[in-house]
Amino acid sequence: MKKTVGLLLAVILAISVCACTNGSEESSSTLPSSEAPSSSEASVPQTLSFDGMDFTFTVPSRWNKEHYTVKVTKDDVMSTQDVEYSHVDFLFKGNTDTPLLSIWAAPKTWWDDQNTVGAELPSLIQESGDTVYLADIPAENPVSDEEDAVLYSEMAIQLDEVKAGFTVVNTSSSSSETAYIDGTLTDGTMNTITIETSDGKELLFNKEGAEVNEPDGLVIGDRLRIYYDGTINGSDTTEVTVTKIEKIS
Repeated sequence: MKKTVGLLLAVILAISVCACTNGSEESSSTLPSSEAPSSSEASVPQTLSFDGMDFTFTVPSRWNKEHYTVKVTKDDVMSTQDVEYSHVDFLFKGNTDTPLLSIWAAPKTWWDDQNTVGAELPSLIQESGDTVYLADIPAENPVSDEEDAVLYSEMAIQLDEVKAGFTVVNTSSSSSETAYIDGTLTDGTMNTITIETSDGKELLFNKEGAEVNEPDGLVIGDRLRIYYDGTINGSDTTEVTVTKIEKIS
């Protein structure tokens, strides 16, 4: 009797062990793999340079290169005025009727004249020497196809994005004239000045060692012209050396 009971207990134990082992194997088979799932490569902002142009532009990461083309036009003539300018057009799906953005390089004298008469102009990105760089951004979605219109809206760009992605790379290298920028003096210390440009951008310059052509000193509110060597990158002036400061009004 004892032998029978012992044998029965052994059988029950063996069945229990098998059940636990099977349960463990089944549970482990449903655990997620430790390997990361494959995914498409993340979009990376691309910095573009353009033949014959002295600036680069970093396009937004959401711009797929399959959805736009770039057209560079040198020494074009404005349709309403006898003024030469160059421009880089970013065309939605290559269509000249649906631009995403146009970046202009135009004469500063023309810009100043047009501002004086209150003309409607593209937005100012940056002034550099005798050139202004402008952003012509469509105010409305020009695409009629519903699906493409959604994509165009997703790719639409704002002025602050353009300024952030824009860099002048060859300021005045082909000219004997020093680059300069105009602005209104908003703050100053012993070695620095801060100006506000016509597009509302604040720029801080180190003026140590610069020639200042103003015997009575500089006063907050003065309109200044700052001559410099180097390149202003957006609002970053750390690569700039100011050579001269003069009051223009």
